Amino acid sequence: MAVVARRRRGAALPLRGKEGQSTIEFLLVAAAFSALCCALAAMWRAASSGRMLALAMDAASHNLGAGVVAALKDIAVF
Repeated sequence: MAVVARRRRGAALPLRGKEGQSTIEFLLVAAAFSALCCALAAMWRAASSGRMLALAMDAASHNLGAGVVAALKDIAVF
């Protein structure tokens, strides 16, 4: 007589293989690393062209000509 293993209802099926797991992990890490490199290259390009400096100066001096009240509001919000 053969012994038949019974599985409970709702029990998860066992995983059948892990051959592609390392490939998927590599692709996920490679995609994240590529995105990081692209972002750093874009920041480097913006910094070397002076665009980041211009943005920082515009953001820092947006209330200088508006008066003391606007400057105090800006400081209080910060």
